[in-house]
Order: sequence, then C-alpha cells, then structure tokens
Amino acid sequence: MLLEKPIFHKRTESAIAQLRREDIEPTPEDILWLNHAAGKCIRPCACDELQFINPPCPCGNTLLWPLSIGARIWLERVGKPQLAGTGDLEKLGIAFAMAHSREPDFLNRYTGCWLTRIAVARWAAGLNATKAEIFDAVARAFSPEDVDLVNVEFKGERKNVASDYGDVLALLCHFIKTDPEFWMWQASESYAAAMLRKISTALPGDRSISDDHAKFVAISQFNLVMGEIRANHKKHPSDQSDPSKKEPPLSNL
Repeated sequence: MLLEKPIFHKRTESAIAQLRREDIEPTPEDILWLNHAAGKCIRPCACDELQFINPPCPCGNTLLWPLSIGARIWLERVGKPQLAGTGDLEKLGIAFAMAHSREPDFLNRYTGCWLTRIAVARWAAGLNATKAEIFDAVARAFSPEDVDLVNVEFKGERKNVASDYGDVLALLCHFIKTDPEFWMWQASESYAAAMLRKISTALPGDRSISDDHAKFVAISQFNLVMGEIRANHKKHPSDQSDPSKKEPPLSNL
C-alpha cells in the first residue's frame, strides 16, 4: 500500500536554524506553520485541484461560501470599517459576508455603521452554532485543511482592493464568455485566480500571466510567519514549550 508522507521542506529547515541562532526554540506548532507556508512557496497555486464552484461549509442552520469577489469588495468597503473594534462582532462579519457571498442585493442593503452591526448581530444570534463553531467553519471554508486563520499585521498591505478587480473581470469575460455577474458573485476568488492562470497558458509568451507574482506573495507570507513566530516568542517567552497556551485569533481576511 502506498501512503502519503508529508515533505519537510528545506526552507523550513533553514528557517528553524535561523530562529535557533536567534535563541528562539520553535514549538511543534511553529514548525508545522513554517512547513505549511514553505509548501506554498513551491506550489503557490494548485489550479487543477480547484472545483468549478467551491463547495460551501455547513455552519449551524446556514452555509458559508468561499468569498466571491463581490463579497470581498463589500467586506473591504463596508464590513471591516463598520465593524472595526467590535471584538467578536468584527470576526462574525466575515462569516456574515460568506453566508451571503452569492447575494449582492442583500449585502448592498448594508452600508451604514449601526445598520451593519445590528444585521450581523441578529444574523449570528439566529444561527444554531456557537461562536467557536462559526469561527471553525470560516477556517474550513477558506481551506479544506485543518488550519487556523490568524491575523498578522502587515504594514504594506493595501486597505482597499476594490479597484484591482476591473482588469480581472475584463480578462475573464474576454477569454471565457460568461456574464461579469458570474465572476463577481457566483465564483469564488480562488477559482477566478485559477482560471486567470489557465488563461495564461493560451497566451503568447510576451502576454502570459506569470506565476512569479504568486510565488512572490507566498514567499512574503512565509517571511510574515517567521516574523510572527519571533514576535510571539518575545511576548510570551515562557510559552515556548507549551503551544497549547497560544490561541491565534481569527484573521480579518
């Protein structure tokens, strides 16, 4: 019988050696996180493994869909600004956007601060799920693997990404004859990105969409993981031998 054996990447080994030179002993959880990020540097986009429409994740009495482009724009323009500083409500806003990721008319009702906060609170109260179950469902909807989503501060991150999608929609609609509404509200961001990469294989060499950017992003994320591990060990040096004491918060994706 052939069994899969996970690869311990060379990039992970080098990172661990570097941390130890800095007198930081990474925990098993840290090493797992580094190896997961290192794997993405080698294969930043598994396009062939993505399904046509990503399946939703059950959560209580509703379904959480991977974010569509339209839902991402709503979350960046409305959800994050209006729910900022509200604690769990801010995290629940991500689940709210995912649950209504295919419903533009519904999400576009909410633009004001208090209207949005009340809507998210009422929606969460009506779910047949605890907060922990909701946050777990969000993580599983973003990734089929057993992962947590953590919020790592990145000063170079742009706050408003809405303007980035015009060229994306134009390319997708030009090469794949579908309505823009499909790419905005029915397909997930990951599927749209995968299709862009597939389109690149049919373009002449001087017009192709390179994987270099995706690999650059993956390497940047690996470096962010390194920085977060350093910061965590500086904040909680006594917790180095006990990874169970660290409970990373849900990310504002």
